[in-house]
Amino acid sequence: MTKPDTRFPYGEVRFLTLGMLKGQVVMIAHTETEREVHIISMRKAERHEQENYFKNIG
Repeated sequence: MTKPDTRFPYGEVRFLTLGMLKGQVVMIAHTETEREVHIISMRKAERHEQENYFKNIG
C-alpha cells in the first residue's frame, strides 16, 4: 500500500509504503528514480497504521 508523502515540502517526491516484513507491519519512506529506489527510513507501523493496512489489503 503506497501513497505520496505530502506531509512536508521535501524538494523531491517521497512515498510512504505499508507492508509486511517477517510478520510485522512496517512503514517505509522512500524516493524513486528510473535507476534506483532510495530507502529513507523504515519503522514498525503504529497501531492506527496497522489497522489501516489490514482494512485495505482485503
